[in-house]
Amino acid sequence: MKKTEDYLNKEIDKPYLSQLKESETIELDRGQLIHLLDGLVKNLNLPVVRHSNFTPIDKEKPHTYREDVRWDGKRTDMLIFQLENGECEIGTLYKSYMDGSEFEDYCTKNDDIINEKVVGWAELPR
Repeated sequence: MKKTEDYLNKEIDKPYLSQLKESETIELDRGQLIHLLDGLVKNLNLPVVRHSNFTPIDKEKPHTYREDVRWDGKRTDMLIFQLENGECEIGTLYKSYMDGSEFEDYCTKNDDIINEKVVGWAELPR
């Protein structure tokens, strides 16, 4: 958290962040937000997941395993899912059988079903 604060204090004199001196909130356009996040990632040495790191779902599904005996299905570890709309979601893939048919549910980390089509996946950086 200290590194983030130091980085923002260094950036605050730049025109796109100068509003932060007078207010708790500011509006950023897409380019300004990308610039700020890119700077934070570089400054904090955060791992970056690029679109090229995603495995297409239609080429390979994530590995699922049986977690416990209370549920007869399988699941993945937490993954990053790339959605058709270009956004990403952290979550889990659940697979099982119901009424003789296999089903798959892509769920958020809060176990809400992801309604957008999942087109790719990647492991979370360690």
